[in-house]
Amino acid sequence: MVSIINPAQVKDFGRGLAVRTKTDSVDSVVLARYGALLKPKAWVPPRQEARVLQAILVCREAIAQDLQRERNRQEKAVATDTPALIHKSLEDSIGFWSSS
Repeated sequence: MVSIINPAQVKDFGRGLAVRTKTDSVDSVVLARYGALLKPKAWVPPRQEARVLQAILVCREAIAQDLQRERNRQEKAVATDTPALIHKSLEDSIGFWSSS
């Protein structure tokens, strides 16, 4: 069984047991006592559909950030003396990211 618990809660639990040292063996005892006494609920991994949706959302956010970066570059290029080739490149890039 796997549980996901807040590390700060376990640390406070250890302090309540008057544990001051920090070693792997002491940590394992504190974690075992925490689990035995508080019985945290078991972690259930998300379904495949949820993981796929999460991956799509992460990809969408990355594309949105890339598009915003290119728009910011275009805004700066308009405000400064920038060669036409750069303007064209930025327009092409923005068109690409907009269609994604």
